[in-house]
Amino acid sequence: MENYERGEVVSLDESQVPQFDGLPPEHELIVVKQGTKIWNVVPFALKAIKDKKHVVWSGCGTGIERTISCVEVMKRKLRTLHQTTRIRYKKVEEYWNPRLDGLDTLKVVREIPAIDIWVSTEPIPTSVDGYQAPGTCWAFSREPPKGRDRPQGAFSGRQPKRKPLKKTKGLPGPAQFKQSSSREQAQSSAMGNS
Repeated sequence: MENYERGEVVSLDESQVPQFDGLPPEHELIVVKQGTKIWNVVPFALKAIKDKKHVVWSGCGTGIERTISCVEVMKRKLRTLHQTTRIRYKKVEEYWNPRLDGLDTLKVVREIPAIDIWVSTEPIPTSVDGYQAPGTCWAFSREPPKGRDRPQGAFSGRQPKRKPLKKTKGLPGPAQFKQSSSREQAQSSAMGNS
């Protein structure tokens, strides 16, 4: 492949809208990519879910992790969300152009993993595969104490106050030590050995 460079990339899936049974036509579609900033997209999605009641998150390839993170942040803010998840593959044609004369253009068809997540404030039919009821985000972890949005602990941003170090009698402080160079140390050790 060192003799080729990537050219045009064409998506073979014409339908950008994920196919969910029971998804109303008035929904918001948010496509997440690897470089999407979570804190730019989540406030937009929170406004959209208040207006349209249904939001569909879609991401493929390296954007899958970011898509899941966006949905989890949204579920932390609104704990009454219904969720349905669908995993699929997206077909993509890549054209590789030759760098050397005499070589043909290559066409590669790849299947890239993709995820679609439908969240709604209204109930979603439970017969849909991948359904999660509201409040199941705490099913595998400890439920937070009442009145807190997040657990307090080592990663909560709060650090305990530390007491200053006490000076002990008889021991020199850090300012009393003389900084000596490696040359001075070598000379003093040579003098002490003779």
